[in-house]
Amino acid sequence: MENRIRELRKQRRWSYDDVARRLSPVASGSTIQKLENGTMQLTLAWMERLAAAFEVQVTEILAPPAAGSQFNSSKIFYVNDVQCDNGQQGDKETSLVVPMRYTMKTRVLEELGLVPGDVLDVASILSTRELATGDIIIAKTVPTNAEDPEYLIAREFIEPNLLITNARHDNAPSVHLATGAVRILGRVIGAHRSVTKAS
Repeated sequence: MENRIRELRKQRRWSYDDVARRLSPVASGSTIQKLENGTMQLTLAWMERLAAAFEVQVTEILAPPAAGSQFNSSKIFYVNDVQCDNGQQGDKETSLVVPMRYTMKTRVLEELGLVPGDVLDVASILSTRELATGDIIIAKTVPTNAEDPEYLIAREFIEPNLLITNARHDNAPSVHLATGAVRILGRVIGAHRSVTKAS
């Protein structure tokens, strides 16, 4: 995930150690370097700490899409993070009456405690104004051409318009809502572990 740590640090003429000392709790300069270079995962918790140190909004830590950029699904690799368990994927008539149920298929949100097999209850939303930073959402990718498949993805929402993953290792692509690459289906309102019967 592209970030602006280097840009913000250079604007202030701070070294890695200068940034690290301004964090609460204090971190090491090498950790800041890893976050800046993308060799260490930039989680929401890190973004909040860095935003406080730089005195900016959390979303200013991440690089926005380039002006005039178009979503190109051939450049981004998605997988189905969830499987819809009741009805059509994001069927508006169904989801407005009863929460949709999805099952996690990947580890994209494992740092938030969601692992494959977890069952998610998802309430439909009408607008991103109903979301807050840290909310977990289910979205459907919007294909740019007929050959592109649709995917159901799970992401963490960062105000005002960013969707990120939160995993220990291989993170999936973040999505800036301004690109029109996805349509949010709903917000996770509950999660529980699936119980399977032993045979």
